[in-house]
Amino acid sequence: MYYIKIPSIAENIDNVTIGEWLVRVGQYIEIGAELVVLITEKATFNLELEDDISGNISHILSEERSVLPVGYIIAIVCQENDLSIDVDLARQVAETENENLISTTFSLTDDNGEQTLDYGVSNKVRAVPSARRLAKENDIVLSEVAKILKIKGIIKEKDIFGFMELNEK
Repeated sequence: MYYIKIPSIAENIDNVTIGEWLVRVGQYIEIGAELVVLITEKATFNLELEDDISGNISHILSEERSVLPVGYIIAIVCQENDLSIDVDLARQVAETENENLISTTFSLTDDNGEQTLDYGVSNKVRAVPSARRLAKENDIVLSEVAKILKIKGIIKEKDIFGFMELNEK
């Protein structure tokens, strides 16, 4: 069993957007196989299987257009000698690890239960690249969008349009 995780690409990149999956569940892969298109604010690239393993993709754990943090498990590779019960357990472990990663990456409430914008060590509001672009083009501060719309996750393009609509009234 092998977990495929979002790699650390650069120091200032803490999340990526899943573009298009280039493999499917059940497909056999080996070193050098292109797995998925990853999109950052500055670049788009194909994630390749770099480790010296081979096997079948048993699970894909992230949907296209998902914005996920570095370290998030996006797929599981099952090798020939893995038992089906081990594969199911591996998926449960991966999902638990991913939930823990997401919950520790950023926090939205303070000790009194009040909404804050404390996004862990990076203190950066999380948004998909298209939302960041739209906000920048319209001189909108993302932290204000999160605060006013009470967004408890990643800001999407529709959130920016909603914020713009509120400000027109």
